[in-house]
Amino acid sequence: MLLEHKKGSILILSIWTIFFLSTLSIILGYNIRGKLHLIKHIEQLNTSFYLHQLAIKKSIAEILKSKKDSCAFLGNKNDINLFGENEINFCDVPNAIHKAQIYNNLKHYYGIFDEERKININIASQDLLTRLFQTVLGVDKIEAQELAASIIDWRDTDSFLSIPFGSAEDNYYRALLHPYEAKDAPFEVLEELLLVKGMNIDYFEKIKRFVTIYGDGKININTAPREIFLAVGLNERTVAKFLSFRNGRDGIEGTSDDIVFSRYEDIILILKNSGVFNDNELVPLTAAVEQYFKANSEFFLVKSYVLVQDKMSSSAYFIVNLDGKILYQRQV
Repeated sequence: MLLEHKKGSILILSIWTIFFLSTLSIILGYNIRGKLHLIKHIEQLNTSFYLHQLAIKKSIAEILKSKKDSCAFLGNKNDINLFGENEINFCDVPNAIHKAQIYNNLKHYYGIFDEERKININIASQDLLTRLFQTVLGVDKIEAQELAASIIDWRDTDSFLSIPFGSAEDNYYRALLHPYEAKDAPFEVLEELLLVKGMNIDYFEKIKRFVTIYGDGKININTAPREIFLAVGLNERTVAKFLSFRNGRDGIEGTSDDIVFSRYEDIILILKNSGVFNDNELVPLTAAVEQYFKANSEFFLVKSYVLVQDKMSSSAYFIVNLDGKILYQRQV
């Protein structure tokens, strides 16, 4: 009996030992797996960082190389859904969107975009902003005007309302749950718009593709999208005819036959000699060119995306001027 009891105790002890070792192995396995996952994640972050740096260096090289040509036109639409906006292409650069396969599951895309195809919110008039908000946000004229006035009052140096009702100055912002004052200075980042009365995250997401804080206030006629032409006061028919003319004979945006206005001085002459526009269209079109447009840009947005298994892993954004100087950068 004693011998059987000892055998039973040894068996139980052995079972508990096996259970303990198995549990310990599982725990160690999870820990090792977690550490390996962390190491892999850190490696991907490091790789992403260097790929973003590679993207900005290559983009600056392309900008500097193309500076002597002072010419930009719409590039092709490859991967346009990835970037969410039309890419620009320089005269001697074959493609503004670049893709590199790294390892088996990591892809890198980067592109160069014209920042001056947008409206500068630090310079734009109240009327221009009002029409832009009506076009892009789909709001009525009163709400668009109030939002435009609030932007003007945020950036101007006085404490007077641009319109009697609907705008905001210090008194409005001081009465908020978390009070602050109107800046009374130019916007330094687009996200400042979210501090302005009437602007919310939904409006901001819709409008951010069409506004900038860079440039002299003139818009590049070669790269401006449809919404911008509507915002400057042109009607749908004139805008449609102009975009069709700019797209060239094949009617496709971003191909080699696109009409490129290389000099501002030539824009109106080319439009008049095109035979495309009648007098009723030429008058407002030439007036808009004189007031709002130019032919070249000095500021560019560089976007860099790293995808792991076709899912976004890391992104970086840079603003670069025509001299290759980085004015803004952000990595997320």
